[in-house]
Amino acid sequence: MLNERVEKLLLTPVLLTLLYTTWVWGGGRLSFHKPVLWVAGLLLVMLFLLPLFLAPSVERLHTLGRNVRKILLDPFFFSGLLFVAYLVIQLWNAGRTLVFDIPSAGWIYSQPRVPGWPSAFTKKEALQMIEWFFPAWVLVLTLRSDWFQRGTLQKLLYIIVYSSGLLSLFGLVQYGSKTHSIYWQTPLDCHFFASFGYSNHAAAYFVLTGALATGLLFREIFRPGEKGKRLRITLLILSTVLCMTGANLSLSRAGVILAWSFMLLAAIYGLKRAWKQLSPAARANMLAATLGIVGIFYFLVAGFGEEAIINEFIYGADKLRPDQTILRMLYTELAERPFLCDAAWRIWKDNELFGIGGWGYRYLLALYVQRKFWMNVGLQGGGWANVHCDPLQFLLEFGAVGFGLLLLSIVMLLFAVFRQAEWRSSLLWMSLSGLALVGVFSLIDLPFRCPAILYTWVTILAVMPKLTRRETRVKLRGTPQ
Repeated sequence: MLNERVEKLLLTPVLLTLLYTTWVWGGGRLSFHKPVLWVAGLLLVMLFLLPLFLAPSVERLHTLGRNVRKILLDPFFFSGLLFVAYLVIQLWNAGRTLVFDIPSAGWIYSQPRVPGWPSAFTKKEALQMIEWFFPAWVLVLTLRSDWFQRGTLQKLLYIIVYSSGLLSLFGLVQYGSKTHSIYWQTPLDCHFFASFGYSNHAAAYFVLTGALATGLLFREIFRPGEKGKRLRITLLILSTVLCMTGANLSLSRAGVILAWSFMLLAAIYGLKRAWKQLSPAARANMLAATLGIVGIFYFLVAGFGEEAIINEFIYGADKLRPDQTILRMLYTELAERPFLCDAAWRIWKDNELFGIGGWGYRYLLALYVQRKFWMNVGLQGGGWANVHCDPLQFLLEFGAVGFGLLLLSIVMLLFAVFRQAEWRSSLLWMSLSGLALVGVFSLIDLPFRCPAILYTWVTILAVMPKLTRRETRVKLRGTPQ
């Protein structure tokens, strides 16, 4: 009884964090994202102290002690705590300004208050790193705790998927209205989709949630029937189609490629699994359903955005004139990447241990690129605040120490999956495919600098061990999920 009450109370801030960041600018606007930090702080307090208020008086201390002990024994608790503490040190030691150095006759940035310690250029930008990563740490801690059971975690994933489908539907309506203002309120001079002001973020998010929806769909198809199964399958099909349509109508070239690649992978996996597990009649139904889903997906995408997608691939949308060639477009798109990455690598080599702090790259980039190449990296335009390679940017921002702690936290989550998960689970395979695709995307762009993607990504990874653990095979007597 106590577990159920605590679970319900903890679920509210978890859902609030995930849904708010997704629907409100994808968490990308700092002014709108600040409430999430306070919700995360409240969630952390609730996670440790709720038993004090809900447990019977005799059991309070015992329950509290057991709860705290379980959380403290989670290795992710320490790796994440150390990383958050590292970000706090960067915030405390932030404050560097551009000054003219007379001996070298050049411009340099001053040292922080304590040279040689982790630091950042401004406190506001250092605080944003905490606003991103602290809620992610608290989310994972909460979902990995003993308070959350498999049934509730499964409901959480369904809510994420249905919400994502509705968000994509909202994006379709917004796209169809041909408005140039996101939410029909704020004008943007770039392409946007749904709640994401940056099209590549929209693409990564909808590929991720579309993969999750596909995993839940296969899970429903390949396990024994339950009450309400047909309704869930119908809703999951709609969510999958809407999410992948959203990834396409984001007009992100990488998003389009990833969405169709995943759909091909999912179709092959589903049909192969059906041929092994289902009866001949069920196989025919599965084949017809697969062709139907792909067909609906294709015609929905073609009906809304075929011309725009073709223009994006051929002409690069508004980046190039129609009289320019696709080779010129590819050169323009790719030529800046080596400059950005080379500069980022050299900046890190000069600050290997502790990095330069959150958003520090934009302050030093011009000093590491010769003036004659400024046009190549867009220094006289926009978009140069990011390396467009998340691992490299986090490495130079947090240094070997901070990036090592961040990487260790991810390894802890992956280790739990490899140690506990049932590898015959279709939910696991499809979800990991979505997580991996976003990871690949992060090598050429910046999906993990979007809170909506970051929180959804770590949530899916955190709940997989419980939802796909090996004991399910024994309980279901060989009926894989």
